[in-house]
Amino acid sequence: GQWYRVLVSTFLHGDPIHLVCNLVALWMAGTVLESLVGRAWFFAIYFVSAVAGSAASLLWHEPSVVGVGASGAIMG
Repeated sequence: GQWYRVLVSTFLHGDPIHLVCNLVALWMAGTVLESLVGRAWFFAIYFVSAVAGSAASLLWHEPSVVGVGASGAIMG
């Protein structure tokens, strides 16, 4: 019943290295994509990817698995 966690989990990272790797990936790919599609579309793509990644994680894993979804949003 706590569906807000689908979005909130996309801002979580496992450790500092995970955070740095995601920041570098977002900076490298994000600057290119944002220049191609614009800021609003970039945000929309990131948001949809974040929710879809979290939903896929919920469907794939057992309910007892704790996940962090920042990478799913970036890979989308």
